[in-house]
Amino acid sequence: MADLGIKNPTLGAIQISIFVLAFALGPIFAAPLSEIYGRTMIVRTCNILFIAFSIGSGFAQNAAQLAVCRFFAGVGGSGGLAVFGGVLADIWDLKERAKASALMSTLLILGPVVGPACGGWISERASWRWTCWVPAMAAAALEIISLIHMKESYIPILLERKLQRNKRLHPDMDLYTVVELLLDLSTRRAGSFISSAIRPVIYLLVDPVLFLLSLYFAFVFGEVYLLIVTFPDIFGDGYGHSAGFVGIDLLAQGVGNILGLIATVKAHGIIYERQTRPDKRYNPESRLVPAFPGALLIVAGLFLYGFSALKYHFIVPLVGFVIFAAGAMNIFLAIQLYIVDCFAFPASAVASLSFLRFVFAGVFPLFGPRLFQTLGVDWGTGLLAFLSLGLGLPFLPLIYIFGKKLREIGKYNMRKITSH
Repeated sequence: MADLGIKNPTLGAIQISIFVLAFALGPIFAAPLSEIYGRTMIVRTCNILFIAFSIGSGFAQNAAQLAVCRFFAGVGGSGGLAVFGGVLADIWDLKERAKASALMSTLLILGPVVGPACGGWISERASWRWTCWVPAMAAAALEIISLIHMKESYIPILLERKLQRNKRLHPDMDLYTVVELLLDLSTRRAGSFISSAIRPVIYLLVDPVLFLLSLYFAFVFGEVYLLIVTFPDIFGDGYGHSAGFVGIDLLAQGVGNILGLIATVKAHGIIYERQTRPDKRYNPESRLVPAFPGALLIVAGLFLYGFSALKYHFIVPLVGFVIFAAGAMNIFLAIQLYIVDCFAFPASAVASLSFLRFVFAGVFPLFGPRLFQTLGVDWGTGLLAFLSLGLGLPFLPLIYIFGKKLREIGKYNMRKITSH
């Protein structure tokens, strides 16, 4: 990006952070809107926004233009994340939800894994601008597919559409849906847009379970991006890999994520079978069980990555990154499923989670270079490992043991706020 005057690595990191921070802001509005207008409309609208501003990013003539386009492309790109939790709750029951979440999570992690690998080769053989245009082309193809095959999944929207059809057929009848009786949805579009839009923020502020888990989730997610920005220095400058091969090195994250995903789904299957026996009662906190070994794996992976980088063969730190990525996926999937199971508006709850995690992911790479310059890669990652242990060690057992009581506190706080 030297043609835009971006020569300082920190300025380059800012461009990445702007895009990631947009992913934090997008779901705050898109997720509640999906509970008003439906999932498909939000996904398609956001995708069009992503296409338009990704194309604009490729034509940017200076850093400011690129930053603006990347921000709005990030907002558009967050559409799928915004409805992720809602679609899980719409379609799959408790038994199948872990497998469905695993499949969706696999597709979500392919972006950060495959993207840098492809981007490295594209930037070597063509202009960096094609790293903006190629995703826009892919998104355009997906938009066409979604128009043909993607169906609405949100039950209140489906019921309302059926109601409107029946009203046209029977204009003399006083028709309504059970959802309108229970939730008073007849006035939601006119009067509840603002309350829906701020619901994710309210969830985050008043629910102790969501806040604590989101904080831990976000910290680990930020660490992922913080380690990713070390790859050009460690594997490019340190081990002499080209930009294309540095992208291949990043596939270690995908390997670790998939291993962690398989282990988490297997664990959830075993736990669910035991929890749903006739003499047992399902406990949502059981979703958090895979996060316990995950918390230990990320610490082990961080230590191995940091203290072996540039000292041993490059495979050794990559193995450490695989271990870290596997543990991170254990944590991500466990917390995400727990939140989907526990909240009445899962799309908004997951939006709260997404907001905090992408704020951390956007901010962490900005101080990463200074952290590693000051402490070195070894003790820089060591510090991250100790902080991860300090967050995970108290938070996970606390919520596993007292989760039900803490959730009741959150529900009480939510009712108290919304009743005024």
